[in-house]
Amino acid sequence: MITSPNDTIVVNEEEELCVLTLNRPKSLNALNREMTTALDAITQQLTRSDHIRAVIIQGAGDHFMAGGDIKAFHQWISESDDKRALKERFQSLIIEVHHSITRLAHLDQPVIGAVHGAVAGFGMSLALNCDIVLAADNSFFSTAYSQIGTSPDGGLTYNLPRVVGVKRAFELIAFGEKVDAEHALRIGLVNRVIPLSELQTESRSLAGKLAERSSQANARMKSLLRSSLDNTLEAQLQAESIHFSECATSDNFYEGISAFLEKRPPNFK
Repeated sequence: MITSPNDTIVVNEEEELCVLTLNRPKSLNALNREMTTALDAITQQLTRSDHIRAVIIQGAGDHFMAGGDIKAFHQWISESDDKRALKERFQSLIIEVHHSITRLAHLDQPVIGAVHGAVAGFGMSLALNCDIVLAADNSFFSTAYSQIGTSPDGGLTYNLPRVVGVKRAFELIAFGEKVDAEHALRIGLVNRVIPLSELQTESRSLAGKLAERSSQANARMKSLLRSSLDNTLEAQLQAESIHFSECATSDNFYEGISAFLEKRPPNFK
């Protein structure tokens, strides 16, 4: 059973699905030290949880996540006259949350971001780190970092240019302007835009379909896609041959072949 060390993230296991709900709705689910600690603990558990076959990340209340907790940051600055100590405090927070981002990126399980309302700052970084993003029709996206005079974190400068290209990523980060759900869909930030009332149902339906697939094949597909943008064609072809061959010796491959020939749905493990 996956658990959270505090109530800033609520964890629900629904059979083979793990649903993570960012749970600071009065603060627009802004990231603070406690949520960073929760995300760290939960992602560590997920890396060891073979019984989980898909993960959903969603937000409580009216928004997915509006970024970092600006009020907490202001308090930190007000409390400290020592810039070295302040720098170390911020760096410690970011390093910890970056460990969670890395674990999410390398999870064997597919991760679905089910977003609505504000998807800003670190919230946008977190969403882009998901394998699939479903956006409610009331969603809006903003990098937001330039408005508070800082550069991005959470892998935004890694994922965003890979999705929209370097020039468009520069524009989105430099100006931080809001992008609505339909625009986000056009430029590739999200996979689908759906009515807000259908977001939970659709995200669970999609997660259920992914959970029905071979968990080994899902993991290897994720690994191949993650490595593809940094590989040469030859290196990627070599990786594909290795992963395919290893899948081909699994019980799931035999089940998939048998089900295809017998004209029935496969029952993957």
